[in-house]
Amino acid sequence: MHERRIALTTTAVVVFAVTTVIAAGQKAADDPWTIPAGASQEANPIAASPAVVAKGKKIFESKCQRCHGKDGAGHGPEADPEHPAGNFTDRLRVAFNPDGVMFYKIWNGRESPKMPSFRKEGLSKEDVWTVIHFVKTFRK
Repeated sequence: MHERRIALTTTAVVVFAVTTVIAAGQKAADDPWTIPAGASQEANPIAASPAVVAKGKKIFESKCQRCHGKDGAGHGPEADPEHPAGNFTDRLRVAFNPDGVMFYKIWNGRESPKMPSFRKEGLSKEDVWTVIHFVKTFRK
């Protein structure tokens, strides 16, 4: 009887530990974006022009392409294969990512799946708004 109790207790502890690890992993995978209320209505303060898009392309190539890929589809050489970077070519995502939302995703980043905070990487707010104009050229 004592051995059975030990076996049941051990099983319960293992199940609890595994469940806790899985739940922690799921929470990390679901790390939400830090997007302020009203961001979806926030307009890009930088006027689009060929020069702005060209500058945005240079920023994208130096900061974003490594994960989002040259074509913006999210399969760059440094992208996490289990959590590909955002696919900028998917028009269905446009409604969920207006300029203001994109700004805060780029500006704030998140831990998991990993998206660097470009505020911490030295980009200015103007640079972020500028790269958004370029990123929108991927939309098909």
